[in-house]
Amino acid sequence: RRGAYVIQAGPRATWRFFDRKRIWLGLGGGFIFQGASSPPTGVGLEESAASEEAERAFGAVPYLQVSGEWFLLDRWTLGLAPRISVPLTDRFYAQGRKIPRYSTTFELGASVGVRF
Repeated sequence: RRGAYVIQAGPRATWRFFDRKRIWLGLGGGFIFQGASSPPTGVGLEESAASEEAERAFGAVPYLQVSGEWFLLDRWTLGLAPRISVPLTDRFYAQGRKIPRYSTTFELGASVGVRF
């Protein structure tokens, strides 16, 4: 929907338990804090002005993550990061859809990076 948005941010701590030449493996955990807002839905003439306010929600998601990085060159890496999380509140995403609270989720992230 037009005007809807979701913002996510949060802290994470990671411990690198394997560090050999071109391979790094780490284990970490953290929280995703999320704010979501959507515009009012189809306010007609007969509806009250109170229903014209946007819907807003805030959520928190603790997670555990394993991360792996492979150094292609001295500083360029390819990474994979599987993550398991359990939302403490509903977790919103595209077009007003949501994952219900306490629904365990599995995500797989991939990355290309440069280390300095």
